[in-house]
Amino acid sequence: ITCGRDPFGVICPPLPKMALLAVYQCATLAVAACIVSAGNAFAPSCSTPSFVSHPSRSSRSSVDTRTARPQVPRGVSLSMAGDDRETSSIMEGSLVEYNSDNKQVLSVVVSPDGKKNWKVQTSSGDMKSLKPNDIKYQVMGGSGYTSKDVATFEEFSRVSLQQDDVMGGENVRAVWEMVMEEDASIPYDLETLSDLLMGESTPLAQYGARAVLNNGLESMCFKEIKPVTKKGVVVTERDLYEARPVEIVEKLRKEVESEREVEVYWEDLRERILNGLDLEGESEEVQMSFSALERLGCQEEAEPTNAYNKGLVAPLEDERILQKARDFLKQLNRKATSESARQVLITTGIWNIHENLELKRFNIPLTFSPSLLADADYLMENPIEDVDEATRRDLSHLNSYAIDDASTKEIDDALSVEGPLEDGSGNYRLWVHIADPSRHIALDSPLDVEARKRTSSLYLPTGVVPMFPLTIAAGPLSLQEGKIACALSIGVILHADGGLDDLSPPIITPSYVNTTRLTYEQVDELLDPNATPSTDITAQTISELRYLDYASNQRLQWRKDGGSLDGISDYNLPDMDINAQPSTDAAHPDGWEISITARTRHTASRIVTEHMLLANEALALFGQKHAIPMPYRSQSVRAVCQEDIDAVPAGPARSWFAIRTTFGTTISGSVLPHEGLGLDAYVQATSPVRRYGDLALHHQVKAFLRGEDLPFPKEEEEVSTDDEPTVAVVGTVKKNKESEIIRMSQEGGKFVNRLGRNAEDYWLTEYLKRFHSQNMENPVKAIVLSADVRDRDEYQYQSKILLPDLGAIQMVKSKSRPLEIGAEIPLSVNSFGEFLL
Repeated sequence: ITCGRDPFGVICPPLPKMALLAVYQCATLAVAACIVSAGNAFAPSCSTPSFVSHPSRSSRSSVDTRTARPQVPRGVSLSMAGDDRETSSIMEGSLVEYNSDNKQVLSVVVSPDGKKNWKVQTSSGDMKSLKPNDIKYQVMGGSGYTSKDVATFEEFSRVSLQQDDVMGGENVRAVWEMVMEEDASIPYDLETLSDLLMGESTPLAQYGARAVLNNGLESMCFKEIKPVTKKGVVVTERDLYEARPVEIVEKLRKEVESEREVEVYWEDLRERILNGLDLEGESEEVQMSFSALERLGCQEEAEPTNAYNKGLVAPLEDERILQKARDFLKQLNRKATSESARQVLITTGIWNIHENLELKRFNIPLTFSPSLLADADYLMENPIEDVDEATRRDLSHLNSYAIDDASTKEIDDALSVEGPLEDGSGNYRLWVHIADPSRHIALDSPLDVEARKRTSSLYLPTGVVPMFPLTIAAGPLSLQEGKIACALSIGVILHADGGLDDLSPPIITPSYVNTTRLTYEQVDELLDPNATPSTDITAQTISELRYLDYASNQRLQWRKDGGSLDGISDYNLPDMDINAQPSTDAAHPDGWEISITARTRHTASRIVTEHMLLANEALALFGQKHAIPMPYRSQSVRAVCQEDIDAVPAGPARSWFAIRTTFGTTISGSVLPHEGLGLDAYVQATSPVRRYGDLALHHQVKAFLRGEDLPFPKEEEEVSTDDEPTVAVVGTVKKNKESEIIRMSQEGGKFVNRLGRNAEDYWLTEYLKRFHSQNMENPVKAIVLSADVRDRDEYQYQSKILLPDLGAIQMVKSKSRPLEIGAEIPLSVNSFGEFLL
């Protein structure tokens, strides 16, 4: 009707305004009749038409005290404003509105609440106490209403707005045009407008008319004149409206249309989010908003299953970015919380359900920029000048064995045996070859700066985040099998007791080596006297591996004699290997497969470990001898007597007892014993492709060998003598300051290790949750490592346990009884991945 077409699409002339109003009144009254006939039992199932709600309505109001009587438009007999209308007072049974969350809520007054307040009840039965000033509107009709009437009025208001939507607001626009033709300077009361819009002026009809006038599609045509109230009592004329001027209405229509376009935009975006969003195809503004969502989503208030963060302090976020994310969530009709942000990111596929929040929170880069990848590719084809070429020792004639996991791509180290030596001593020299990335990565180059920021390769259950692009980390920076590679080699001769031979100081030199890859399992098999080696393994290889095995045993005994933890217990606690990868298998409903195995240490592991410790000790002693600033590592151990050791069962529990005797590792510029390892001096330099501190130490040592200035010298700073009470001279003095190489080692290692451990704890919990759902009747086997009493804790007893099948060490708590150290016990797992005794 409004657009000149009938329901069947036949073009017909527009109806006159009064005829149009009559049609609207008939439709509205039919709906009202349905609601009223249903009475207090009205329900949405009443046979009312189904309307499509308009996407946007805006309510505008202002205060105007004009009370002139309106003229009777076009001969229609109407009640004028102010005729025989008494000011109403609120009483029991009155219908009133109050504000809640920026919405008007209709309620019925139940009873007084104290001297001034009123107790009201909503259609849902909720009770609320209102102060007189809280009441924003009173429905005409006096008292006698109930909470069921509230529902009737609310439903009629809703249906009136739906009918207004169907009519496109034409009815209000027609009344406005009529008023503009008569006299727009005077206000009209709601009763008059209700007669025009609804065909009658009952309280129910007036309430529907008010909804359409204030919130309908053409709500810009009339402005409600708010009455003045004192202590909840209306003291001026009520329910008056004035017609807005044409220019204002047109301006407001444009604003509303603009708001509608915005709302349609957000509706479309909400729909795209639910159905799969292609973020790259979205506008720059949407992409920036999602970037802000990621910053908000990784913040605290995470649920326990997503709480990666343990013992780490996140950087402060830019509040403007967080507020942008909150505003974006509100536009999506979601709560402005971190959890809501996570749900949106998961719904769109930008994050997965197990997103590592710590990596996001600390801005850990998982990839490399295009410029860094280009630098790496260029380096592959155009290596920089080898500044050590003149002194690089050719050791490529020796068999160099790189022993590691088959999956390892960054090959950091290899071992060789040279001998018997030609000096007639009959001695053998052990060589530890360490990859030499400093030959390719210049200090302060873009790749070096990026590696320094990362501090280390990050090993997570979901994969490795390398310190260098993998193209070069697994390429020229590593000891590639079958290729002549650059290395930093440490050659040592052992004394009969396993210590370094004082008469033959270690050789530390840049070198060329040619490596052969072997896995831990291959070496264990080759050293098994009952195993048959494959035909491609030479007798020399087996002989050299046996000598490496012999030397590692000598070194281990020498460290035990020096007071290492191995002297308390020689049982090696297993390591936990955990792998979590996306999966399309229906057996993994969350799309992730988790596997955990315990890796026990055998002969090959001992060979590698002892020789790496040997190389690090040799470098530390070299640095001490030549006063080279290095990040020396030391550790103190609490003295224990043999009686205390014997009281703990041999095996896992005793090894854990040994670990608990240690204090934290200290990194400093001073050479102090590492009592836990049984070494007088110790540094870490055997993983320069994976740890920047090791790479920095290579630069330091090689610069010394070349006779150049050290890249990380000891620094001096001026210190006020006011802070030095032992200094008699007033002013400033020079004071030694730790080398930057020491600060880098202190700051980097702990942080990256903590990230890795937290991720392992998270995935272990996820694994145990699945174990619970799949093996509810089968307990987990555990070995008690320690049992402590916590007098101030809710749980009096806390124990560390080893899960030997997983290689995991966990905490269990008990209120009732302590656990026996060394005992093997069954544990149940609940749905949260927690252990139950």
